[in-house]
Amino acid sequence: MDNVPSIIDSTLSPSQGWVRIELEPVNIPLEQDDSILLSTVQSVIPGAHGLYYKDNDCKKALKYNGTTGCILKGPPGWNSKPIYVVLGLSYFHIIKFLTQNF
Repeated sequence: MDNVPSIIDSTLSPSQGWVRIELEPVNIPLEQDDSILLSTVQSVIPGAHGLYYKDNDCKKALKYNGTTGCILKGPPGWNSKPIYVVLGLSYFHIIKFLTQNF
């Protein structure tokens, strides 16, 4: 993967070897206690396993309550920093990885 563009260049065409792919932002409703149901996130982003934000280039996972199925608001609040989705591997990919590497 040589010559990866470091910044977005709108003049870069697919014929030059690169296409930008993004996940679009999604608004998720808050629960009464200001948490987010993980199942709601998963209904619009299949494969979502959690949420995190970045603090000084360090990923900070948002706390998940396994009893309620909710992701709790982090110290900076919901709208103070971009929130990112943790995407997990599918069962098929995990089995394939395990059978090829062990």
